[in-house]
This record gives sequence, C-alpha cells and structure tokens, in this order.
Amino acid sequence: PRKKYDLARENLEKAANWIVNYTLEEQRSVGTDTYTKKTAGRASFSKLYQEDMMAVVEEQLTYGSYITDYTEIYCESMAFSKVNESCFKSEMEPKDFVQRQIPAVLIDSSLYQTITENAGENSTVISFDGAASLEEWVGKPGAKLIRATGTATLDNSGVLQETTCRIIY
Repeated sequence: PRKKYDLARENLEKAANWIVNYTLEEQRSVGTDTYTKKTAGRASFSKLYQEDMMAVVEEQLTYGSYITDYTEIYCESMAFSKVNESCFKSEMEPKDFVQRQIPAVLIDSSLYQTITENAGENSTVISFDGAASLEEWVGKPGAKLIRATGTATLDNSGVLQETTCRIIY
C-alpha cells in the first residue's frame, strides 16, 4: 500500500493544474473551554508554481458563531484578497501564494508505522496509523504529536481522489 500511495502522490504533485475542495476544523482547548475554527473552501490553480500561475481561492470561515466569506486571487505576480468589504493586494511569488493556502493534505507515508489497504469495487482506501512525528504541513513549531491517522482514496486507475487526516497535538 505504501508504494501504491507514494506513486499516486508523486503523480499528483507533478500536475500543473489543481482543484482542491477542503474542510478544516481546528479545536483548541484552554482549561475546560474549547474554541473551534472551521474553514471550508475550494482552491483552483492553473500552471501551479509557474511564473504565469493563476489561482482562485474561496473560503467560508467560521469562528464560533461568526461566519464570513474570504476570497484570494493570484494573477500576474499579484495576490488579491477580499474579506467582508475590505480588499488588499500584494506582490508575491507563486510559491509564496501557494504556501499561504491550506495545503492539500498529502500524507507523508514515511512517518507512519502501519499502512493498510482496503480495496472496494470503485476505489481503494489506504489507511495510515502510528505516526512517528507531525506532518511537515502542520507548521506548528514545538508542537508535540499525540496521535495522527489518515486515509487516502485512490480510484481504480490509481489516481489520488481524496485524503483525510486527523492530528492531535
């Protein structure tokens, strides 16, 4: 299963155009209080990482009972963003714009001790457990891993369709 997943991931990373639908939920606990942040979005990238890259990112952000829409656009080395009625722009390299976005959760299979495969009629689900360290894309310096698990769904031709990851740190 590790080789099958790694090949699917490698092929995806080589693609010049991506459309990523994502949801992210973060919970922080302080004493007995829990604070939740949710993000749901869609990011479209054309000519990923190239000088003439174009991208549109549309998100809905939820902080407790506060909900707002957020949009970012990248074109001609400029990043544009809009939240509520405020608009901003900044010169930016393509790689810097991509790094600002929620990363596609591409699991690093080398971190996991247990990898299993469950083949279905239309897809194969590869499960990951027993992570030795945090995924690099978590980006929380000094965070201590408690547990990480994930799944990757591949279609019948081995193309990566979806990943999920649950990390407690």
